[in-house]
Amino acid sequence: RPIDPGFTRDAQQLAAEKLEAKQQKAKA
Repeated sequence: RPIDPGFTRDAQQLAAEKLEAKQQKAKA
C-alpha cells in the first residue's frame, strides 16, 4: 500500500530529533 510522503517525512524528522537528543545526552 502507498506511503503518505508527508507522514514519512514527519516520521523521519521525529526520528532524527530523537536520535539527536540521545547523542546530546550522551555528550552531557
